[in-house]
Amino acid sequence: MLKFHQFFSLGILGVLFGSCLFIAIFAYNNQARQNQKVAYEKLKTMSEVVDISILEGSLDEAFLKDLERRSKIAIVVIDKTNDKSYASNDIFLSFTKHSSFTFHNQFKNTRIQENNYSLLVQNTSIDDIKYNIILKY
Repeated sequence: MLKFHQFFSLGILGVLFGSCLFIAIFAYNNQARQNQKVAYEKLKTMSEVVDISILEGSLDEAFLKDLERRSKIAIVVIDKTNDKSYASNDIFLSFTKHSSFTFHNQFKNTRIQENNYSLLVQNTSIDDIKYNIILKY
């Protein structure tokens, strides 16, 4: 049978273990939320860069591949009016062609080829031409 000091010691150990577990879970959730905010801000910034390149008329595959190389963000621009698509990554392009995106300006987590990614889809209209801009981080 356990004595009083053994119950007390086990109680203290239980409280310490529970506190450490609570702090670890809180820190993990906080870091995950912070990473999601950073990813969202990066995707919004890249979306603005792509919008500017469309306005300037400098949108092409080489430009998008250079942006992906520098930022590590895959970009697909679909010109819905002229039925053209520009992509920085062929695998991501094939994924976007087989997927239907019904959301607008929304941050979404998805799974592509056994990997988790964050997506931002933006539907814009520039000079009466409708574009879908899809960014993968």
